[in-house]
Amino acid sequence: MKPAIGTVLLRLQPGAWKPDKPSLGLGGTLYVNNGSMPTRYNVPQARVTLPVSKDVGVNAEWRWYSPSESLYPIENFASHQLLSSLAIRRVRAN
Repeated sequence: MKPAIGTVLLRLQPGAWKPDKPSLGLGGTLYVNNGSMPTRYNVPQARVTLPVSKDVGVNAEWRWYSPSESLYPIENFASHQLLSSLAIRRVRAN
């Protein structure tokens, strides 16, 4: 059986789709492989984007990694990850 992979990220933003509005992203990735080394890999995530000015925004993101293998359970782990970033937009004038 071939591996199954899927990713979904839903972005919620009140009002119009403008970069100066805050937004919330929810979703994740799922990977399932039933081959010679059965593996299940689940990564839910959530992201908040807050505008600082017209061209600058701040992102905060949470992800939870949880790969698991049924044949080698000693390799299983789970990890919460918090990420932050600064987004700078540059728009070219025509």
